[in-house]
Amino acid sequence: MALPRFDGHLNQSFHCPLGNGLAETRDFDARYFPQRVLVPGRLDWSYTVDGVGNPTQIVDGLSAASDRTYGYQDYQYFLTSAAGPWGPSGTSLQWTYDKIGDRLTEAQPGEPLPFNYSYLGTTPKLTRIQPRPHGSGSGTLTFSYDAAGNETSVLSAGLEGSGQTTTFTYSFEDKLSHLSFSSGPAATDFLYDGRGFLRDALRTYGNSTDFEHTEPIYGSEGLLYSRRWRRQSTYGTPQDNAPAPTLTADETAYVFYFAGRPVAELIPGGAGLLYLTTDHLGTPALATDPTGATIWQGGFTPFGAPYQLLPSSLFLRLPGQWDDTAWGGARVFYNVNRWIDPASSRYATVDQVGMGFGIAPTPYLYAAAGPTKNTDPLGLFVLDKNCSDPAAQGGIPGIFRVDPHELQAGIDDMCSRIKAPGGLCYQISRRRCRHNRRTGHHI
Repeated sequence: MALPRFDGHLNQSFHCPLGNGLAETRDFDARYFPQRVLVPGRLDWSYTVDGVGNPTQIVDGLSAASDRTYGYQDYQYFLTSAAGPWGPSGTSLQWTYDKIGDRLTEAQPGEPLPFNYSYLGTTPKLTRIQPRPHGSGSGTLTFSYDAAGNETSVLSAGLEGSGQTTTFTYSFEDKLSHLSFSSGPAATDFLYDGRGFLRDALRTYGNSTDFEHTEPIYGSEGLLYSRRWRRQSTYGTPQDNAPAPTLTADETAYVFYFAGRPVAELIPGGAGLLYLTTDHLGTPALATDPTGATIWQGGFTPFGAPYQLLPSSLFLRLPGQWDDTAWGGARVFYNVNRWIDPASSRYATVDQVGMGFGIAPTPYLYAAAGPTKNTDPLGLFVLDKNCSDPAAQGGIPGIFRVDPHELQAGIDDMCSRIKAPGGLCYQISRRRCRHNRRTGHHI
C-alpha cells in the first residue's frame, strides 16, 4: 500500500492507492464531515449530513438499491429510523427511546409487531424484549443480572414458553469468563492478558474431543493485530473398531491498519490477501483481492448486525468489534473491554469509565444511540468521529459530550482502576473535545 496524499487542502480529500491497482478516495467538507468514499468501479458512497455531522443520506453511485437514509430525534440525535439494503424498498428500521437514550421500541420490516423493551424499575437494566426478535410476533427475551450489574443470562422463550438460556459467568474483574447454553453441551471459556484484552477463547462440547480455539493478539492501543483459529470436529460413526474420522483446521488472520482503520487482512493458506475499504466510521464495506476483484461488498445495519451472509474470513464488525464461531450463537461481539449484543445495541456490562466520570446515565448503551456518527472502539467511552483533530500526529479523537473539568477531575483515578492501555489516559486528558449543538462548532 502506498502512502496517501492530500490535495493541498488538509481534511478535504484523502487519496490512498491500494496494492491491487485500485485507489481509495475520501472526501470531507470544511468541518471534516464525510462527503464521499470512492473506489472506482467497486464502491461509491456520497454523504449528506445535517448541521452537526449526522449522516441523513448515503447515495450508492453504483446501486440505488443500496442507498441509505437516516432520521434522528432532536435534540439528542438518537437514531430513530434507517432505510437501506437491510430491508425491502420503502421500509425502514425504527426506534423510540426514553429521555436518556435507552431503547423503548424497535420495528423491523417483516415483523408483525414492534419489539417492546422493559427495564427494572427506574434503572437502565433491560429485563425483557417482547415479542422476541425473529419470533413472528411471539415469544420473549428475558435478561438477568448479578449485583455488579453484569448480564448473567438471556432466556429466549417461544410461544409456549420453551426455549434456550444463554448463561454468562464473570471473573472477579467483571470480565466474561464462561459462556454456556442450556440447549446443548457447547461451552466457551475466556482468558485475558494483563491489560484486560482477550487472549484465548476455547469452545468445547461436553465429553467430546471436538473444539474451537481462538487466540487473538492485541497491540497496546487496543487494535486486533492477528487471530489464530483452530478447530477439530468429528463426523460419521466409528467403524471396525476404528475411531470416527475427524476434520481439523488451523489458520491465522493478520489485520493491517492505517491511522487506526483496517485496510487489509492476510490469511496465509486461506483467503489470502484481502484489501478492505471502510465506511466513514471504519466499518468494513468492501473487500477486494490482489487482482482488484470484489470479494464482498455490503455492510451492516446501523447498530452493527449483519444483514447478509459474510465470508468466514471477514470477522471485523463496527470499529473495535469482531465476531467468532468460538462464541457463536451467544448474540455477542467482542469489543476490547466489553461484550456487546448488536441486536439490542447494549453491552453486557456497565460503562466503568462513564460511570466514574458521571457522564454515563445509561451505562449499557452503545454510541449514545447515535451509531451513524459515534463509535466506541475500546468499549470504554463514546467517540464522536467528527470531533477530532485529524491533523495531529497520534492521539485519539475527541470524546463525545465530555465536560473537560469532569474529565480532568476523574482521569487519574479511573485510569488506575481500569488499567487503560499505555498512553491512553495521557491522550484523553490532553485532547478534549466538546460539541456546540447550536452552532455545530467544535471547541
